[in-house]
Amino acid sequence: MVQTEAPSTEGSTVRYLLSPDEFANGYEHFQRKNRTSYIILAAGLALFLAATNYRIASSDTASLSDYLQANLLAFPFVLFLLYFYRVYSLNRVRKSVMRSPFLKSELTTAWDENALIVRTEDAFQRYDWTKFECWTEDLHIFTLFIQPNWYIPLPKRAFTPALQDSLRAQLTRTSIPFIKLMPF
Repeated sequence: MVQTEAPSTEGSTVRYLLSPDEFANGYEHFQRKNRTSYIILAAGLALFLAATNYRIASSDTASLSDYLQANLLAFPFVLFLLYFYRVYSLNRVRKSVMRSPFLKSELTTAWDENALIVRTEDAFQRYDWTKFECWTEDLHIFTLFIQPNWYIPLPKRAFTPALQDSLRAQLTRTSIPFIKLMPF
């Protein structure tokens, strides 16, 4: 059966316009959630340092100073690349969301014991709580993850403290795991 009208919810409701920065903040949560990327990054850095040290060791004039210089110069370079990638990807998300119809539509998000419902002026989407993988929050947004690459950012500025507590309580009741994000 196809629903043509959004179901009513008896739970809590918030209304907001989602900003590009809030959407990018959700994307940042998505990036920081992925521990596999951090493992791959650490392995790549270890291989880079191993290759650099092997190159130095194969030289006839290798000294402790050569090892220290090569290894100490590698870290700022890697940090710069990480920073550049983060800024580049967040700017790319901001630009792509600028073309999204959701950016200009007022969103209404409601939840009850069964589901989270996101509505626009002409559409709605219902997400049963069982479909969510995990969730997280920071000072600015809640981010709910449905699938590995699908997330819903909910800006806290639209929530009263009581509504924030209500959403947290609902997420806890439905046993959706809270995840801690990687540090950067």
